[in-house]
Amino acid sequence: MRPLPESRHLFADNRDVVNIEIENYFVQYFFSVWANAGEPYGPVKGDLLFTSGRWIIDCGHSPYNSEIHPPFVLAYMRTETYNNRPATVALVSVNGYYPGDPVEIDIYPPPRPSPDAIVASSSQLGSDAPVDVNVESTLVASSFIRLRITASPRRVTVTNDGMMTWETGRNYDARWYVFWTEP
Repeated sequence: MRPLPESRHLFADNRDVVNIEIENYFVQYFFSVWANAGEPYGPVKGDLLFTSGRWIIDCGHSPYNSEIHPPFVLAYMRTETYNNRPATVALVSVNGYYPGDPVEIDIYPPPRPSPDAIVASSSQLGSDAPVDVNVESTLVASSFIRLRITASPRRVTVTNDGMMTWETGRNYDARWYVFWTEP
C-alpha cells in the first residue's frame, strides 16, 4: 500500500509503500463476501485502501520495513453507480484481531453535481450479522460521511513469537454507499 503523504513520516526504510500482512484465509473471506459477478475481487489499482491494525517495524529482514500486521479493520473505496448516480462505495470489514479501540473512516462522495446537492448514504450488511461491533455514521461539514467503529475492549493474545491470534466473537462486513441527492 502507498501511504498518503501526511503519513509517510511514520515509516521505517520503506517510505514509499507499507506492507499489509494478514493470513490468506482471513483476507480471502473478506474479499469473497463481496465477490459479485463482474466486480473486481478485492481492491484494484486506483482504489483507496484504509487499514487500521497493529503497526510494527519488521526487524526480521533488512531493510527494516513498516508493516500493518495484522489489520483489524480493512476498507477499500472506489466510485461505482448506485441508483443510477455516481457513488463512492466502501467495502468495510472488522475482524477477529480487532481489540475494540475506536477507528474512524471518512468516506467522501464523488464530485458534487450541483450547488444544491446534499450528501446521503446507504449501507448493506454482508452475509453475516455484526458480532460485538458498533458502527455509527455521521455527516461531517455537509460534505462526507464518517464511520466510527467501536467494540467492547478485549485483549487479543500475542504469541511468544510476536504473532497476534485471531479471536472469535467479533465480525462486521458492510458495503457503504455515499452519494449526492437533489432536494
